[in-house]
Amino acid sequence: MWSFSFSDRIFDIEGEDFKVVRQLTEDDNAEVGERKVLAIATRQDKRYLLKIRYQLDPEDCDIEDLDKTLKVAEQHYCHEVEAIDLLSTHGYGPKYHNHETHEQPHWMPFPGGYLEFIVMEFPPGKNVDDILEELTDTQRRSIRNQLAHLLELMGQNDYKLTEQHPSYLHYDARADRLYLVDLAGLGYTNSATSYPIDEESPYVTAFNICRKEYSKPKRTPKSGDIPLSHQPIKKENQPPRKT
Repeated sequence: MWSFSFSDRIFDIEGEDFKVVRQLTEDDNAEVGERKVLAIATRQDKRYLLKIRYQLDPEDCDIEDLDKTLKVAEQHYCHEVEAIDLLSTHGYGPKYHNHETHEQPHWMPFPGGYLEFIVMEFPPGKNVDDILEELTDTQRRSIRNQLAHLLELMGQNDYKLTEQHPSYLHYDARADRLYLVDLAGLGYTNSATSYPIDEESPYVTAFNICRKEYSKPKRTPKSGDIPLSHQPIKKENQPPRKT
């Protein structure tokens, strides 16, 4: 069950009507007092991905500086639009369609608060989390390779993903093409100081695409290596909340 469902709701976005037919995820961001939703919407029998951000009641979110928080939330929204357009332009994400900001209507959780949309064309292929066990070793290696390229592209433009999960990806097996469809974990980095990303990067391996037997064998530690007790521990990645 969702905290709030958008199913069957119709929104006029940039003069076009989109009907929500299925809600995929829901994620609360307490830091900025908003909720993020990814949904499937239709317009004239064509499917789209619809990213929705909406403000929650600040009194329920323990927000001290509302003006500052609203500015941060707006920056996050603008950066997500830019990142989606970047990935779309290079063929690594759903094609960007449009975006628009509204006020929440009376039937939403915080009437008068902001309501933000990003519309993307629905990508070909299937969700990687749904087909992971069906993928061949060749397809898994291809996905990892493409994933490294798209994450490196993001890094060169000062973006990174702070969350990793196969459900964030779509894979078109016929065209051997990978798409990043969910930027729920979008974060920021400094391209001037960040390390290049390849297939063995933790940002890639954390997606858990390849089988364990294809991981590189452990090597004997050398003098000067960082002791295991002092190395960062990777937290087990959690799937997004979905039906």
